[in-house]
Amino acid sequence: MKDEQIIALYFARNEDAIGETDKKYGARLLQLAQRILLDQFACEEVRSDTYLKTWNAIPPQRPPVFPAFLSRLTRQGAIDRYRRDGAQKRGAREYLLSLEELGDAVGGEADEALDARLLAESIERYLRTLSPRGLMALAGLTNLPFCRRRKSRCGPEERPVLPTKPMTWP
Repeated sequence: MKDEQIIALYFARNEDAIGETDKKYGARLLQLAQRILLDQFACEEVRSDTYLKTWNAIPPQRPPVFPAFLSRLTRQGAIDRYRRDGAQKRGAREYLLSLEELGDAVGGEADEALDARLLAESIERYLRTLSPRGLMALAGLTNLPFCRRRKSRCGPEERPVLPTKPMTWP
């Protein structure tokens, strides 16, 4: 059916106009809505709303280019639906975006300082678990003569002085 005939059905207030519009332009309108919206149900709703808006708009006005008129109504409906649905979820989307922007703004200096502090704390915890002999082995002091002796213990003057306070890292 030609566009002029479909518009004549709208002017006659014949409900077949909606069916003929759907046959000829339904797939195109659905595809247009799908380019804006991701939800299939929402796209079908937008297409149905387009038919209702067309039904209400055509008797007073006669669109010069019927496909462009339908496309404009569909695009506007899909954009309105996108904004309405996005307004409900805006908190989550904008929250994630603001976190990313905040991470970029703070830069790597804060992250590096935090990483260095966590690394220092982990190393300190590990060093506290080691025995004095283990600390000496870790420091590479196992080649000293008093550490090679197995049966005799190191004397007080030969014992390495170990830090009792937590170590601080620059």
